[in-house]
Amino acid sequence: MKKSVLKRVLCLTVALSMLTGVLSGCGGSDSGEGVDAVDESAPVTIKVGIWSAAGDAAGLENWERYEKIMKEKYPNITLQPEAYSYSADTFIPMAVSGTAPNIFSCPFTEPGDLIANGYVADITEFAKKYNLYDTVSPTMTEVATVGGKLYGLPRDGYALSLMLNMSLFRKAGLVDGSGMPIYPKTFDELGTTAKTIKDKTGKAGLILTTLNKQGGWQFTNMAWAFGATMQYKEGGLWKNGLASDPSVQALNYLKKLRWDLGVLPDNPLIDLNTGYQLFATGEGAMMFCGSDAFNNPVRSYGMNKDDIAVVPIPEGPAGQYSLLGGVMYMFSKNSTANQLDACFKLLQVIGYSPEPTEEVLTAIEDEIKVREANGYAIGPRSLNVWTSKERLDAEQAIYDKYTNVDMNLYQPFYDKVYDILKAEEPNYCQNMYTALDVAVQKVMNDRNADSKALLQTAAGDFQNYLDQLN
Repeated sequence: MKKSVLKRVLCLTVALSMLTGVLSGCGGSDSGEGVDAVDESAPVTIKVGIWSAAGDAAGLENWERYEKIMKEKYPNITLQPEAYSYSADTFIPMAVSGTAPNIFSCPFTEPGDLIANGYVADITEFAKKYNLYDTVSPTMTEVATVGGKLYGLPRDGYALSLMLNMSLFRKAGLVDGSGMPIYPKTFDELGTTAKTIKDKTGKAGLILTTLNKQGGWQFTNMAWAFGATMQYKEGGLWKNGLASDPSVQALNYLKKLRWDLGVLPDNPLIDLNTGYQLFATGEGAMMFCGSDAFNNPVRSYGMNKDDIAVVPIPEGPAGQYSLLGGVMYMFSKNSTANQLDACFKLLQVIGYSPEPTEEVLTAIEDEIKVREANGYAIGPRSLNVWTSKERLDAEQAIYDKYTNVDMNLYQPFYDKVYDILKAEEPNYCQNMYTALDVAVQKVMNDRNADSKALLQTAAGDFQNYLDQLN
């Protein structure tokens, strides 16, 4: 899409959103409503986009309990279940028409665009009222903060990690005397380890997911490790480093894995689900994925949960980084002050609070029981959302009761990750990943692909998006 067309589309979308807020008369911060405008006794209905989906029996049972608690504590609040799985394609039309859920969740990549286009509410005052403004990880809230105003709260966080199939590591002799994996600490060692596994087991040493923006997502983390700066401001203008020398080195490294070492699956064009399937069925020994993804091979493909380990992303020539991701609670701009207040009351009931109250701890334990009922591995946790040690310790004590895996297989990740976290790039992340996907896929298919030329094309395509900010 040409730059001029993109700009017209963006302006039209924002204009429609502003017009809808005026016509609907419930534009949240557009109408100047805040905590002072809340009527604690007025009847209010909220669309709850974070409700469990129809097929999640254990989750729905929890929501029935939450609904009962809400009715007892706040009889004026009515919950309208609206289980919603975020996508920009479906959310933007709802936001423009004023029909979006009052509370919903989305990936960490989305808040910047949602805030810039005026689709979500400023929740700063409500977060302060409910003691959530200074008690949540500032590293995570950074992606939902603009101009000192807060627009979202992190539900959970993860970091890009390296997941290991312990069965293949054992077959390749890559375990120490206590049965722990001898895993790669650097990208050079990653290639060596993958080659050892391929030679000794005949299976792929490493699974790279290269379709549906996954290739660009993982490549970004790798490019950082080689020294790339993917987005930066120069002279007040946003520019990109997708075709910088460090990025080219990173893409050439992928070429080496594919063509020189031959450690990737025979078909290198793989989506995330196919990657999990190959990993779960013993066709691949290592896989880059979010640190919260260890249950996907178990849940979807019946892998033995005791055959999984999670370790940090290897270190590159320019450093070691672990891309921070997660899920953000956000609130539609069409929400009134009463609706926003009701959403925050609901968050307390489902356990989203820095205070380890009985209600909060019960909600946490109920959620863990849902995972137990679904046969998941329990013990590894999402990254810390809370800054309160009391809250974290109380939560850990509950996890300890239900842990059903050897945490030594996960501890290397937790020992390192908080020192190497790096937030996703600030602007149009999904579009950046799409542009990089093309370069990654062409390198996977063509031994003679020109990495520099491919990344120059990706940089030119992506700059069209950054220019909307200039």
